[in-house]
Amino acid sequence: MTREILVHPDYRLRIKAKPVSILNSTIPALIEEMREIMVSHNGMGLAAPQIDVSLEVAVFNYKPFYMINPIIIKVSGELVLHPESCLSVPGRSGEVERPDKVKVRYWEYDGTIREGVFKGYEAFCIQHEIDHFRGCLYLDKIKENSDELGSD
Repeated sequence: MTREILVHPDYRLRIKAKPVSILNSTIPALIEEMREIMVSHNGMGLAAPQIDVSLEVAVFNYKPFYMINPIIIKVSGELVLHPESCLSVPGRSGEVERPDKVKVRYWEYDGTIREGVFKGYEAFCIQHEIDHFRGCLYLDKIKENSDELGSD
């Protein structure tokens, strides 16, 4: 692993990512590297911008394993307040309110477009990683009454 996880307040975490426009051999290699980094840091998800790659690629520690250019096309269910943390914000956590059900459209390696409905923890993780594509951190969404742990 040659890339490191960027740590808040690194300005690069605030840069908006670009959609993947060409699916070539670099994308599967990037996804594998991201998976290795995520697993080695005991993460549940990782977005490419967190390792200074400004592309809309995310990996997860559940199925689906990865998403390229994920877009939330529908939110439903209840707004749920739940704890979040992030590999780019070590030693801290806070409560964030998010919808507990999302419908997502995303690409696979071969360009196949898939749609899936994700609930609960999976929905929260997907929303968290997609926020990274917009330069948004969970810190921006912490509820004011949340007991944030640790400090910068």
